[in-house]
Amino acid sequence: MEKKRVRKSTKHRLFILIPVTLVVITYTVASFSYYVYKIYSLKREEETLLHKLEGLKDEEDNLQTDIEKFQNPDYLARYARENYHYSKDGELVIQTKKEEEKQEQQVEEEEKPTYFVFVVCSIFLVLIAIYLLHKTRKR
Repeated sequence: MEKKRVRKSTKHRLFILIPVTLVVITYTVASFSYYVYKIYSLKREEETLLHKLEGLKDEEDNLQTDIEKFQNPDYLARYARENYHYSKDGELVIQTKKEEEKQEQQVEEEEKPTYFVFVVCSIFLVLIAIYLLHKTRKR
């Protein structure tokens, strides 16, 4: 079998053409991947915003009904007495235990995440201290 000889100009042309082709293919794949990711993230953002829009429309409907209810002076007076402890002349406002318990639960629920973070950070610091002490004793 005879080996075909490749001319030097052909080798030179291939030496230039292969890297250029690889650069073009790499750029095309990178651009395609970037735009696919961009489309995917925009669709996710669109779904999130549509969900948020539905929630805002529901909230708007609720607020519209509240506005209509507050046009009635009897409802407004009852609402103020129930939620803000207002009273008519001669009435006394008495707070029940249920309301006090609700307030205490709200305070406890607000303190729980702070307490949890404090405990986790403390444990983490103790573990780091133990590790450092153990490492210094080995030396």
